[in-house]
Amino acid sequence: SSHVAVTAVFISFTAHITFSERIRIAALACSVAFGLFIVTAMFGVQLFESMQINLNAFKIAGSIILFVSAMELVYSDIGHRVESVEKKFFDITIAPLAVPVIAGPACLSIVIKLKAEALSSTQNLLLYLVIILVELSLFGLLYLVSRKMEWISPFALRVGARISGILLLCLAIQSFMSGAHGARIF
Repeated sequence: SSHVAVTAVFISFTAHITFSERIRIAALACSVAFGLFIVTAMFGVQLFESMQINLNAFKIAGSIILFVSAMELVYSDIGHRVESVEKKFFDITIAPLAVPVIAGPACLSIVIKLKAEALSSTQNLLLYLVIILVELSLFGLLYLVSRKMEWISPFALRVGARISGILLLCLAIQSFMSGAHGARIF
């Protein structure tokens, strides 16, 4: 996903927690997504084949997770979303933030495609460097946003959460349709 979409979701889900808690969530989400991108680049095709999972099924599953998270953004009260960081930490960090918002089916599919097309060790190295740079730049952006979140009014946070939710619903439906079309369901 784009850094803008990730940032909108991050703000929406972490609006009422401390700076250090937001950084902890951002670091873990970026680390999990980074790890998933690296594992996907190294073993993606073999892993999916051994588990008999195709990319279309992965897109559909990711779209369902994204859909549920988006509905929470649209209909829940942002002020009560994170009652305690320890209670909700993994709920928002792993899903939806790390997967599928940062490392969604579309991004993982691109990594698999680029790895399959890499013909030299230089091209493979460049793929890994791009993954590193993208995740570092995303963490940097989330860090900067976390430093300035106290400047955002509660009303703006609620509006942003609803808009983020609607945009994520669109992404979820698009991902579902892409997976369903690829699987020849429709």
